[in-house]
Order: sequence, then structure tokens, then C-alpha cells
Amino acid sequence: MPKPRPNDRFRALFEAGKSLYEGGKFKDAVVALQEVATLLKPLSERRAFRADYVLALHYLASSHLALYNHSDSLPLLNECLEHYRALNQRQGEFDALCDLGVLYERLGAFDVALDYHFKSLDIAKRLDSQVSTAKAYNNIGSVYYGLRQYDEAREFYLKSLALKEKLSDKKSLALTQSNLSSVYSSQGKHQEALELRKKVLAIRRELGDKTGECIVLRNLGSSALRLKNFQSARRYFFQSLKLAEALDDRRMQAVIHHDLGDFFAARREHNKAKAHLCEALKLAETLGLKPRQCDVHLSLSLLFKSQKKYAKSLRHYEAHHRLREEIFNEESDRRLKNLQVLNQLAEAQREAEKARVEKRDLEREVAQKSAEIARSATFLLKQTHLLEHLATELQHVVSRLSGRKTKDRRLLEIIADLQSRQSSKQELDAFQSLFNQLHPNFIRRLSERSPSLTPAELIVCSLIRLGLSSKDIAKIFYAADASGNRHRNIDKYRLHIRKKLGLTKDTQLFPFLSAV
Repeated sequence: MPKPRPNDRFRALFEAGKSLYEGGKFKDAVVALQEVATLLKPLSERRAFRADYVLALHYLASSHLALYNHSDSLPLLNECLEHYRALNQRQGEFDALCDLGVLYERLGAFDVALDYHFKSLDIAKRLDSQVSTAKAYNNIGSVYYGLRQYDEAREFYLKSLALKEKLSDKKSLALTQSNLSSVYSSQGKHQEALELRKKVLAIRRELGDKTGECIVLRNLGSSALRLKNFQSARRYFFQSLKLAEALDDRRMQAVIHHDLGDFFAARREHNKAKAHLCEALKLAETLGLKPRQCDVHLSLSLLFKSQKKYAKSLRHYEAHHRLREEIFNEESDRRLKNLQVLNQLAEAQREAEKARVEKRDLEREVAQKSAEIARSATFLLKQTHLLEHLATELQHVVSRLSGRKTKDRRLLEIIADLQSRQSSKQELDAFQSLFNQLHPNFIRRLSERSPSLTPAELIVCSLIRLGLSSKDIAKIFYAADASGNRHRNIDKYRLHIRKKLGLTKDTQLFPFLSAV
């Protein structure tokens, strides 16, 4: 059975983290995906593993985003974006930009959010992807809706809807239809909202989405009520309440009981109104839903006022006023915290940009040093080969000498030439000094580990440590066998080096030298 590759070992861990994320268990997903990212990070410099690393990193960032851990999510998303661009993975870049837009929209930085979403739209168009383009349009519409710029929101939702109606993703279609219906409702176009919500209801039921069905039934009730279609409104509200109870969704139950309370209050059915409003208040207090409590107290105050029960009305109004102040203060604190987070994120962005510039400058410097080392290696290897050639010639001359005292002129010339080229030790020291600027004491430590390595073999080890392939080293080496195959000679060098270092077949040379 073949041994699993490193990415095969990480695959099971990644799939587990991905499943946790897709199952909504975001805290557990963070733990699992953080482990995968930590294990893959040392290998991420190698292109074969970078895609796996970035994918794990993106799921980790999305898990933090789902948990509203914006300070943790942002640097991860920025790193993903950088890797996607380096790998020329446009779809990944699109997804990262979308997530960044969502993050800044949540923090109230709508201008930044729009910038990211428009960048994602540009990529989606270049990808010629209707799915991605529709998603980008929907995201832009959501930001404009948050800004209460309803005309702009409607424009982009309609563009998204036009594309999604051609696609087979009904869940996504229902999402945009629901978003557009909210715009119509905010603009007072309740009939348009009602018709769209009926379409959404049909899709939710077709998909078997009970939670979605419950929400849209409640929204249909609101639309019907605003159109003064009281029978339809009552029917929709009670259908929604029945589903919320079946789903044990107490938050939704509180919302619908409140709706029904206001509905019956408007119909002057005071006892029914009071029963529903009191149930809504009880649920809201149990769940700690302060905004809902605040609104229900106001509804109860108005109900008792209409019955001329002024003491009860005042008590509920005072509770409403107190809660409204608490909510305002909490909202102010939240906005202040969001501003602080935005400032922290901006500072982190600046630091990251500074680090990227420094990294780029360092990479440029390393590239220059590597080029100098390659030039030095070329000279050294030429010297080495020349000396080897001269030694061979000397052997041939010596073998032809016949007399013990014969002085062959050719021999003297070769000896003189050899003596004039004894600078190889100095050149090797110069090469070592240059190489130490990138990898301090590498050659010294390697020599101590295996003293039998020749100067040429030490140079080859140094070039392998730089990440050069046999083909690249062969170009420097100017080595060729009888068939003109330079690689074969380099492979012989590598074989001799492995033997002298005592490496097994399972040990790769580059990782071993990187650890020296």
C-alpha cells in the first residue's frame, strides 16, 4: 500500500472541520480548522500545498466571521486574498472579497463594504459567472438597504433576481425575492411585497424549509395587515405561530404573539390583544430580548390607554421608556466598540501592508544574493573542473615519462598552471561568506556533519538549499556526460552526497538540508 502524502493526512482533518462549519458548529470548526492551518502552514511555501492551506484558512476565517469574531476573521481573509491572487484563483478571490464586504457591513463601515462588493462584482463579470454576479448584486443591494437607500437597493436586487431566475438554485432565488420584498415594504409598496412573498412561500414549501416558511408566513401577515386584508393577515399569523411552536422557536413565537396582539388591538378585541401581548412579553423576558420587550411594553401601554386604564398604561410606558434608554446606551456602546474594532482593523491593515512591503524588499534582496551566489558558484565550479582536467592531463604526461630524471616541458607547464590556480580555497571561503548572508553557518555545519564532502559537493548542497532544481544546477555546473545529459551528472552528485550524509531512501535531500 502506498504511503499517504502529507496533504492526504490533512484531508481527513480538513473534511471534519468543513463538516462542522457547514453544520453550523462554528466554535468546533474553529478548533479543527486551526489545527489544519497550523499543520499546513510550514508547507504553504510549496505550491503543491498552498491551495490546501488557503482553503483551510478560508474556512477558518468564515467560521470566525459566523461567530462575529471580526478581529480574528479579518487578517485571515486578507491572507487568503493575497494567496488567491498569487495563485490566480479568481473564484477564491471573489469569495474572500464577499466575506470582507459582509464583515465591514456588520461593523457599519458601509463605504468599505461597498468597495469590496464592487470589486467582487468586477471579478464575477470577468469570470463570466452568473451565479457569482447574482451574488455580488445581492450583496450590494443589502448594503444599500442597510443605508436605507431603497431605490439603489431595489435596482441591485432586481439585477440579482433577473440572473437567479435563469438558474436552478431556488434557495438563493428565494433569498433575493425576500430581500426585494423588504425593500417594497419599506417603500410602502405592500401589494408588490405581498406578491413576492407568496412566491417565496411556494419555494420554501417546495424545499421543505419549515423555518423559512414560518418567517415568510409572518411577513405575509404583515403585508396583508398593511393592505387592510384582515382575514388573510389573521390566517397567515396563526399559520406562522403554529409552525413556530412545532419548531420550538420561542424567539419567533414572541414576534408573532406581538403581531397578533397589535392585530387584535387594532380590531378592538382587547382581551385577545392583551393575552397575546402578555405572552409575547413573557417570552421576550425569558429570552432576554430587550428590544422586543421595549416594543411590547409600548403596545400594552397603548392598549390600556385605549381602555382608559391609565395607571396600567403609564406603568408599561415607563418600562418602555426605561428599556429604550438602556437599548440606546447599549447601541451607543456597540457603535463605539465597532469604531474601536474598525480602528484596530485599520491599524492591523497598515501593519500588514508594511509587513508585505518589507517581505517584498526582503525577497528582492534574497533574489539578488541568490544571483550573486549562483555567479560565485559558477566561477568556483569552473575552477574545480579546470583543476580536475589539469590533474588528469598531468597523469597522462607522467604515464608517458620514460626516464627518472627526464624533465618534460609539458609537465612543467601543467605544474606551473596548477600552482597558479591554488586560489580555490580562498574562493570557497568567499563563497561561504556570501552564502552565510542568507543561511548563516550552513556550510560549516554541513562540513562538520560530513567532513568527506568535497568543495564541489558542498557547493551543490548550497544550491539545493537555495531551492534550485537539478536542471537549474546543471546550467550553473556546465557539466555534461558523453550523451550531453547534464542532469545525469547532477544526479550522480546528489547520490554521492546522500551516501556521505547517510540518508535513507525515504529522506528527501532538500528538507534535510533545510534543517541543517
